[in-house]
Amino acid sequence: MSVFGSTSHNSETQFFAMDYKGLFRVRTLTSMMVPMQAASFAPGMQQCILACLEFVLHVLDESERRNSAPKVTSQEERDHFLESAAAIPTTSSTPKKSIFRTQ
Repeated sequence: MSVFGSTSHNSETQFFAMDYKGLFRVRTLTSMMVPMQAASFAPGMQQCILACLEFVLHVLDESERRNSAPKVTSQEERDHFLESAAAIPTTSSTPKKSIFRTQ
């Protein structure tokens, strides 16, 4: 299973996927540079749209893979998965927040 994200700095945006195969792996799927000059706007925006579409195809592929995965049906199987998940050691030492924001 993969999770997806992006980061932007100045005019560059990078798209990432992270999965877990014994350790967390992050990889750059694609990136784009937002055109900042009128002369390069049309071809630059075309490249941005293509990068976004490539990212969407990765997300779609993962979504279809998840939808086709076998579903857990029995309560016994669910309990087993919950116990297994609880047994996974914490991989972060970040302290928990004592105050939560409310809207």
